[in-house]
Amino acid sequence: MSKRSLFTITFLAGLGLLIGLLVWQGLGTIAELFVAAGWPILLLPLFFVPNIILSSIGWWLLFRAEARPRLRTVSRSMWVGFAMEGLLPLGALGGKLVRVRMLMQRGVRGVDGAASVIADTTVNGLALALIALVGVTSLVFLKAEGRLVLWAIAGTGALAVLIAGILYLQHSGVIGYVARITAKRSEKAYVRGLAQNAEEIEAVLKLLYAKVGRVVVAGLLKFAGHLLLAGEVWLALYLMGQPVSPLEAVVLRSLNLALMFAVVQLVPLGFGVQEGGYIAFGALLGLPPGVMLAVSLATRARDLIIGVPALISWQLSEGAAWRRADRATP
Repeated sequence: MSKRSLFTITFLAGLGLLIGLLVWQGLGTIAELFVAAGWPILLLPLFFVPNIILSSIGWWLLFRAEARPRLRTVSRSMWVGFAMEGLLPLGALGGKLVRVRMLMQRGVRGVDGAASVIADTTVNGLALALIALVGVTSLVFLKAEGRLVLWAIAGTGALAVLIAGILYLQHSGVIGYVARITAKRSEKAYVRGLAQNAEEIEAVLKLLYAKVGRVVVAGLLKFAGHLLLAGEVWLALYLMGQPVSPLEAVVLRSLNLALMFAVVQLVPLGFGVQEGGYIAFGALLGLPPGVMLAVSLATRARDLIIGVPALISWQLSEGAAWRRADRATP
């Protein structure tokens, strides 16, 4: 089975699961919850802005000093990358390649851009493993059912093993192997160019990881940004008549973030998985499945509010790049 076929199957399966959950809970019930929440539900994107800012600063730190672009350039690339991963069924890799592409349009070497994105993804995974640990620890304080806590601990452990495996692969030459295969199959010139420089990318990665202090600070910034996202869950539940404590909101958001990081590599946009995760984690706290499904849909609406302008910005950037290329062509 080809990668594209697997991608399509998982996307359709996730979409089917999402539709099934909506039918199960009833569209009317979900609509009533949104009506009850009213216009303040549109304030959810405010909690995502600090996450983009802190994540961008963390990524900015993961460049070699002599190759570091402006923070504004990094922030815009991060914004577009978030939008790509949240709105378009391209998989996690698509958003990352676009981030590299946008950096290259601003004069950053492809090797430096690719190495920084790989490092940023890994550090983000470590931050999510830490926030998942916070969520599991909070479950203990909230005295959730012991068996369910054990499942959450097992999931967090699996995520930690996944991140450790990613770090090992980055130091074992696998990136070069995968890149050479990518170079043969991709039709995009800039992707082939990156693949052909895989060994140099690996060398730059080792230099970046050697700056342990910067890596730690970057991870803490990303951790803080993700932690602030608990605010959108808290607000959504409050507006829908199911107020929870800040600690309970942290449990719901942190565990779902970790789940999405682990599965979005396989299920484009995480359709069905995000919703099922919210329902399952909400059950730990005694929250109705219909309410948790509505909360998940509210966060997807936030993706639209923040993501659509980002995609428009990306299209404008690509258009400008094409015009520059046309003028440069004799």
